[in-house]
Amino acid sequence: MQAVQRAGVACGWKALQVFVGCMFFVILNTLWAIASVHRIFVKPAALKRCRPSSLAATAAAAAAASAVPASGTGTGLKQAADKQNGGPIIIRAVATSTEAVRPIMVHNDSAKGHESLAWKLVGPYMKLYGRNAIANSQLFNPEFIHFYVPGMGSLPYIVADIYSRVIVSVIGDPLAHRSNWRTISEMFVKEFPGTYFYHASKEYAQVLHDIGYYINDVGAETTLQVQQWTYSSKTRTVRAAARAARESGVRIRELQPHEFDDEMRRKLQYEVSEDWLQKKAVAERVLRVFVRNVDYENMQLANGVRVFVAEAHHPAHAPPAVVDPVLQGLPANVKPPKPPRNKSRSSLAGAASGGLSRSNSVLTRASSIASQLSVLASLTGLASGSQPNLPAAAAAAAAGKGSSNSLSSEASLPSELTAAAAKETSTSPFAAAGAAAAAAAAAAAAASVPEEQEEPAEPAAPELVGFVLLDPLWQDNEEVGYVSSICRMKRTAHQGTLKLLYEDIISKLRSEGRRELAFGFAPFFNVRDDVFGRLVHWIRWTNLYFYHCANNLYAFQNLAFSKIRYGAGVDGDAFRDPNVKMTHIYMATKSPLPGMEVLDLYVLCMYVGFMAEMFDTLLKLVGARKGGANLGSGETCE
Repeated sequence: MQAVQRAGVACGWKALQVFVGCMFFVILNTLWAIASVHRIFVKPAALKRCRPSSLAATAAAAAAASAVPASGTGTGLKQAADKQNGGPIIIRAVATSTEAVRPIMVHNDSAKGHESLAWKLVGPYMKLYGRNAIANSQLFNPEFIHFYVPGMGSLPYIVADIYSRVIVSVIGDPLAHRSNWRTISEMFVKEFPGTYFYHASKEYAQVLHDIGYYINDVGAETTLQVQQWTYSSKTRTVRAAARAARESGVRIRELQPHEFDDEMRRKLQYEVSEDWLQKKAVAERVLRVFVRNVDYENMQLANGVRVFVAEAHHPAHAPPAVVDPVLQGLPANVKPPKPPRNKSRSSLAGAASGGLSRSNSVLTRASSIASQLSVLASLTGLASGSQPNLPAAAAAAAAGKGSSNSLSSEASLPSELTAAAAKETSTSPFAAAGAAAAAAAAAAAAASVPEEQEEPAEPAAPELVGFVLLDPLWQDNEEVGYVSSICRMKRTAHQGTLKLLYEDIISKLRSEGRRELAFGFAPFFNVRDDVFGRLVHWIRWTNLYFYHCANNLYAFQNLAFSKIRYGAGVDGDAFRDPNVKMTHIYMATKSPLPGMEVLDLYVLCMYVGFMAEMFDTLLKLVGARKGGANLGSGETCE
C-alpha cells in the first residue's frame, strides 16, 4: 500500500513539474512576441547611451585618473591634490552638486587587465571600497560597464540584449563611499529609468528601499574567518576527504609568476578547465557576471592575484606533506599524527605474504592447494575399495606442510619414501583427476590476483588535477582577505582534491595574518524576506521554486552545498559554526506586478548563465533533459 502511495505522489509531482514548465514556456514566448512587436516601433535608447564615451570624454577621464579618492567621509565630488614626493594624498571638496560633472561610461578591457583605463580610473576606488566578493569581477569581466563619476566613484552595470529586450542592471554595490551611494544611484536611475539592481548587500538594499524600490532576497554568500576557523566534528567529512587526497599523493603549492609559461597555461585552460566544463549543467553558457573572468594569457599574478594548484604524485614519490595542527583542531604545540608511509602495491603485497613478492605468494598458495587435492584423491580411492595409497598421502601432506611454511623449505620425508610415494601415486586411478584439479585450482588462484603494477623506477612528472584562483578583498587600501573567484578540478581527480586545496589555502592565509576567505555567491540559497517590508511576492515564489524544484537547471543546491559545508550546517539564518558568516544578497525592482518583468528577469538569468534557451529550459524543467543535478559527483564549484 505504501508503495502505491509513493508511486502516486511521484506521478503527481511529475505532472506538476510538467505543468509548471509548460506554463513558464508559454508565458515567456507570449511576452517575447509582445516585446518583438514593441521593438519594431520603439528603439531602445539604452543601447545608445551605453556605448563607450567619446574620445574627448575618454581623454578627460584619463586626465581624471590621477584624482585618487580618500577613505574619509563627506558628500559631493572630490579630487586629489599634491601627491608629489611620496607624500600623503590631500583631499579637498570641489563641488557639492552633481550637475557640475557629467558621468562617463567606461568599458572594461579584460585583455589589458591592470593597464586598462577602467583599472586606472576605478581601481583606486575598488581598493578603498571593494569589500564585497564581486568587486574584482567588476573590473576583470568584459561585460561590465562603469558609470564613473570623477571624484565620487563608480557604479558597475551590464546591458543584456536578448529576446527583443534590453535590460540594464546594476551588479553589486557602488565602488564609492557609503555617503555617496544614494547620490550616484539617483544619477544612474535618472540616466536609465528602468534599471534593475542585483547582487546588492543589505546596506545598499536599504538605500534602494529608501528611494522607492522593492527588495527581494536572491541568495547568500559564505565567508570564513581564517584566524578562528578549525575543523570540528561537524566538518569531519571535509577533513577526512582532504586527508584521503593527501594520502593518495595529491600535493598543493602556490604558482609563482615566473612559473606561468605556455605549458602551465595549456594545463590550466585545456586539461583542467575544459575537462571541468564537460559536467556543467548549462554547457553552452558558462556562469559569468557573478564569476570572475579568467584570461589565461594574462593571469595578473604580479598584481595581487594568486593561484594554488593541486598536483597528483605517485604515492611512493610524493613530497612530504605539511599539516597545520591548529587547523586540525589541535593545540599549537602538539604535532598532528604522521600519515601512514606511502608504499607501492607490490611492497604492500610482499609485507602481507611474509616478505615475499605477490607472484611468489600466488605460487605458494597454488602448491598448497595441489597437495591438499592429492591427499583428497588418495583418501577417495581408499573409500572406494582400492588399496590405501599411504605413501602418496604422506608425500602430499609433507609437501603441503613444507610449502605452507616457506618456498625454500624441503619435504622432511626420506628419499626412498618419496620415490615410493611417487611410484604408487602414478598407479592410482584418481591421480589424473587429482592432478587436473590441482592444475585448475592453481590457475584460478593466479587469475584471481590482479596484475601487479610495478613501482616506477624514477619519479614521474606530477599531473595537474585542479586549481583555485584567489582575488584580494580590499578595505582602505589593505588586503584583508581573499575571495575564491575560480576553482576547477578534473573529473578524474581524487574527490578530496578541492577540500585539500582549501585546507592548504586556509593554512597559508592564517600564517600571513589574513582575516577572511570568501566562497562567493550561492543563488537562491536560504532565501529570507523578513528584513524589508516591501517585496515582490511572485519573485520570492520563483526564487524558492528554482532552488527547491528546478535544481536541474543549474545545480543550485549542489553549488550552495559546496560553499556552505564549511559552516557545519545551517541553523535558521546563520551557520552553526560562528566562525563562518552568511551574508544575504538582494535584488531591487521598481514594479511589483508580473508583467514584462517576467521576461526581463529570465533574460537576466540567461545572460549571467543560470539558464539556457527557452526550449532547453523547458526540457530541463519537465525532466526530459539532464542538467546540473545529474552531472558530476556533487563537487560543484565556480
